[in-house]
Amino acid sequence: MIELLYRMGLRLRREAVIAFPAYYHNAVLYRVRFNFVSPEDEGRLRAYRRDLADLSLAEASWAFELGCVRDRETGAVVHWQGPELCMPLVGRVADRFADPRYEAIARRTAEAVHVQLDRERFRARLAAQLETEPGSDPSAGA
Repeated sequence: MIELLYRMGLRLRREAVIAFPAYYHNAVLYRVRFNFVSPEDEGRLRAYRRDLADLSLAEASWAFELGCVRDRETGAVVHWQGPELCMPLVGRVADRFADPRYEAIARRTAEAVHVQLDRERFRARLAAQLETEPGSDPSAGA
C-alpha cells in the first residue's frame, strides 16, 4: 500500500503524500517511508515504541484503542491522536526531516515522554472485547 501511494504521488507529480494514521499500528508501519510533520509527534512515537517494546505491535495498538496506555508521571490515559505523516517525494520536502533541529526536538520529546501499560485494565478490556466480538482475536496480526 505504501509503495502504491509513493508511485501515485510521483505519477501525479506531487511533492509529498500526507497520511493521518487512525491507529497506532498504522503509524508504526507507515514510518518505513513517512515522517511525522511535527518533530514532537516523532518523539512521542519513539517514546511509545520504547516504553511498549515488550508488547507486539497488535497488542500495543489494542492497548491504545482500549484506553490502557497511561502517562507514567500523571497516570492519565494516553490516547492515540493520529498525527499527520508526510512521505517526501522531492528533496526540498525531505530536507525538512533531515534538519538537525527536527531531530533535536524529536529526541528531547522522546526523552521527556514516558508511558506504561495498565496491565490489569488491558487484560479486562481485552477479554471484554473478545467476548463482544465472537471469533475475533485482537492479538493476531496488526
